[in-house]
Amino acid sequence: MKRPPPKQEAPTDLQALQQNFGENLKKARGAVDPPMTQSVLAKQTGMDRTHISNIESGKVNITIETASQLAAAVSMTALELFSPTDEFDRILRRRKRGR
Repeated sequence: MKRPPPKQEAPTDLQALQQNFGENLKKARGAVDPPMTQSVLAKQTGMDRTHISNIESGKVNITIETASQLAAAVSMTALELFSPTDEFDRILRRRKRGR
């Protein structure tokens, strides 16, 4: 008899925040003019590029200080980067329109 596949657990609040932050950071890098690579962001913040990649993938916990540092590098606030992704998309659209 075949066993059913294991159920995937819903992400925790912390995992959701990590995922939102990472996805939003990646979008923010692409929204600056000219778009910023992970390598450029890493140099600006003194972090390793692979650490930036892990943050964008939602694989690591970061401190509020790190979140603020990354946000400043892409001309955002940490609070904006922690926003749900649909809200962050609205934030980016407003910024592009100059509001």
